[in-house]
Amino acid sequence: MKNRRGSDGIEALKRHCFRELRLSDRDVALLRLSVRRDASPADLFSFYQTVDFDALQGQQACALASLSRRMEDRGVPEELVPRVKGIFRYHSARNASQMKELYNFLQKANQAGADVMLLDGAAMKAYYLPQAVRYMGAFSLRIKEGQAGNAIRALKEAGDYAVSTGARHQLVFQSRQNPGIRFVCSPDRDSGADPGEDFRAEGAVETSFRGERVFIPSREALLFQILSGIFQAALSGDCFCSGRLQWALDSAFLSGEDGFRWEKLRELCRRQDRTTEMLTMLKILKDLFPALVPEEAFSHLSLSEAEKKRMPLFLRFIQVKEKHASLVQAGAGKRKSLRYDFCLLRLYWYRNRCLEKRSGLAADLFSFPSFLKSSLGAETWPELFRFILTGLRETI
Repeated sequence: MKNRRGSDGIEALKRHCFRELRLSDRDVALLRLSVRRDASPADLFSFYQTVDFDALQGQQACALASLSRRMEDRGVPEELVPRVKGIFRYHSARNASQMKELYNFLQKANQAGADVMLLDGAAMKAYYLPQAVRYMGAFSLRIKEGQAGNAIRALKEAGDYAVSTGARHQLVFQSRQNPGIRFVCSPDRDSGADPGEDFRAEGAVETSFRGERVFIPSREALLFQILSGIFQAALSGDCFCSGRLQWALDSAFLSGEDGFRWEKLRELCRRQDRTTEMLTMLKILKDLFPALVPEEAFSHLSLSEAEKKRMPLFLRFIQVKEKHASLVQAGAGKRKSLRYDFCLLRLYWYRNRCLEKRSGLAADLFSFPSFLKSSLGAETWPELFRFILTGLRETI
């Protein structure tokens, strides 16, 4: 019975996350066409006939332009060739600027004696797919906890970056020369690794980027990071999930490579107690790319007792989130009510309990004020209290 409840819970999470990803039928068709090794110009031309090119969003346009370039623009309608080439050139130039900024960041971090490990899209572009043109946002990375202080001081003293604190205690370094380029440094303690261990102990690859030392996660660890990140974004309903295709393309590349070790992914799930997230996202990935995710991926991937106990929290979070959405829709353009504010507070409460994964209710109660502070973007406690009081005055 418990196993049945667990599987039902995974299916409910899968439906919720897929809905929040907002992948249209054309998005799915584009993803499948992009990973097909036997795709032909005729297939590409047929896809273009279904697309309103002017309505494409950033990641959609970049993915389609990259696919077109791979086929040397054969299959692109003649009238669209200049525009498709322009989109490709734009993202190619942006990638070059981002890689130059990455080199500058790594150079200063290495001079400070800090070990840096690139995560997510940064690792894909710098190591796994360096020649590919991709849609990239902020660079995600980790710096060893004992080395972070020296690195932060060195980066501040250089004057090249504005440093701020983001959500979940992340440090954000924003380039002063290119304000659109940001480096987001996650706390090393959130990785589940021993703070005293070298990145190599986690199976990371030590390599160099333009002569600067850097660590890259293994394929399995990188897929784990990508799927965990998109699960949390989709669960929370973060708006940037709209049109988000790059995670699926990266996941398809990593899992489709020869030598990918599914047993290592399972070990990562067990070690960090994130089987719920992996099962949910692997099921979505298999629906998107049936041939790339074998049944082996699910073998021996079962929920721990701790995760089974947390499953009702995930389901309750989904219910509260849907209730909050209905209140927003019903009260659009109207003055907010105390009922709305209470529902919003409950939404943050369940989000904290789901994502933080602490040991019990007492720990959740203790951590909740800090979680609320970072989620609302308040930098100080007085700022958080002013935010709450302002909201109550507007309601009452």
